[in-house]
Amino acid sequence: AIFDNNTSIKALSMVKLRNETILMGRSDGIYQLVGKEQQKVAVTGLKNIPVYSIFEDSTSILAGGDGVIYRIENNRVIEIIPIATGEQKMIRNIKTDNRGNLWFNFWVGKDIYMKSGNTIVNVTEKAGIISGAITGILMEGSGSICVSSIGKGIFLFTNNHLLVYPESETLVNANIHKIISTHDGGLLMGTDDGLIHLDPS
Repeated sequence: AIFDNNTSIKALSMVKLRNETILMGRSDGIYQLVGKEQQKVAVTGLKNIPVYSIFEDSTSILAGGDGVIYRIENNRVIEIIPIATGEQKMIRNIKTDNRGNLWFNFWVGKDIYMKSGNTIVNVTEKAGIISGAITGILMEGSGSICVSSIGKGIFLFTNNHLLVYPESETLVNANIHKIISTHDGGLLMGTDDGLIHLDPS
């Protein structure tokens, strides 16, 4: 087990990079797992702030903070992207699609957002989705965006189309806590009733 005796510094997010490095967003910045120790990463331009989400795109690391997304290259903040959408501030589940759009949600939020250029779109409102609490956002190999939720199942955004996989005979529980892609292009979902595999077809 890996322990940290400082209970005032909380782990908020975690990601495994392509080079196998494990980064953690904590309540005072970004840490790297080295052996069994969590070592703070010195990132120029990133103060001791909470990091609620970390995502590696093709060129950089994106870190979600309170109302902003930080783009980091070589342990230096190269861009600060403001996200002004109201009272909610804690940015979670950052992803980029194959068009360079940013997708994210807010901690305990029920809406999915997309930032395209300088425009932020509430995808939940535009698509007319009655949302459940968002638990994860995943980009498939095909470029489609999958969103898992508590109570509403899976939403699949493909170009300008939306498919919804609600509770059904094959998806017997719409409370989806975690979603990952599988080697065959399918989805593996962790639900209240166990694991569900959605095959590529």
